[in-house]
Amino acid sequence: MSELTIAQATEYALELLGKSGGVAVGEVSDSANLRWANSSLTTNGNSIEQSLSIAAFVPVEGGTACGIASGQIRTKDDVANLV
Repeated sequence: MSELTIAQATEYALELLGKSGGVAVGEVSDSANLRWANSSLTTNGNSIEQSLSIAAFVPVEGGTACGIASGQIRTKDDVANLV
């Protein structure tokens, strides 16, 4: 289970991007897994995945550079690693 919501993760990423700025896009996907054997349900479970895509802009001589990263996030450390 994630310790922060996708909205919190996105806001935190934008804070870390600072003055130079950037774009943070969050996505949440939910899936249900069912396993059947001999016409009987044997196991089931739900899976929730949160991912964040970040484009960071940094001023460089002659213009602006852009770096892009994306990955699954669960904690503030995961967000910080992406940024």
